[in-house]
Amino acid sequence: MAIKDPKTIVSERAMQIAEAFELREGRVSRRVDKDGVGYDLHSIGTQEERFIEVKGFSESWATHYWQSLYKSQVKVLEAHPEKFFLYMVHFDKNSIDNPEFFVISG
Repeated sequence: MAIKDPKTIVSERAMQIAEAFELREGRVSRRVDKDGVGYDLHSIGTQEERFIEVKGFSESWATHYWQSLYKSQVKVLEAHPEKFFLYMVHFDKNSIDNPEFFVISG
């Protein structure tokens, strides 16, 4: 079994946290990060649809390199600002337990 690098572990855990949040909020999410649609999760509830980009990181807020959104993500944001959400999951550098979770709407 291959050992996953820390960034892959953080990214995967961030997706799991975002999916769990959606479920708690009464929405059903589906991973679309490999589909080239410009976001990571497509989530649908009884009254709302969300296009969610998930960013997980464990670097310090002060030293984290902030990458801008990709062109495909910006296109989705421009076309559907009311549906586009950025979920940021900040982990302590020594643990993937008890992260900070932020929801930013388009």
